[in-house]
Amino acid sequence: RTKDPAADHARMDELCRSLGGETVVVPGTSVRTPSVPPDADLSSLSLEDIIEAAGGRVSGSGPLAVLCDTAGLYEVWTREYVAGLASYLLDRASEIGKHNSSGDIRNVTILDLGAGDGIL
Repeated sequence: RTKDPAADHARMDELCRSLGGETVVVPGTSVRTPSVPPDADLSSLSLEDIIEAAGGRVSGSGPLAVLCDTAGLYEVWTREYVAGLASYLLDRASEIGKHNSSGDIRNVTILDLGAGDGIL
């Protein structure tokens, strides 16, 4: 199943249009940002709609998303994922690394670009 990027912004697009504005693509990216007149009347909108119109993602968020936001966790890994990743990295290290006399892998550096806080 592929993700439809346009669907991510559908609600924001709809709300911006209803407020007399639009969404604008940030040049050089696929990121869309809201552009709503500063005097737009938001009084008839729910808090959820105001957040969506401001570019926040609320619609489609379930209890897990709320829990993760509250805890500051945005990546969830299963034991199977971590074990599979470790297995893959060991296999790749074995293919490209040098082995000592006991067969252990040495002199392999794994660099995780964009690792964020390194929690993984």
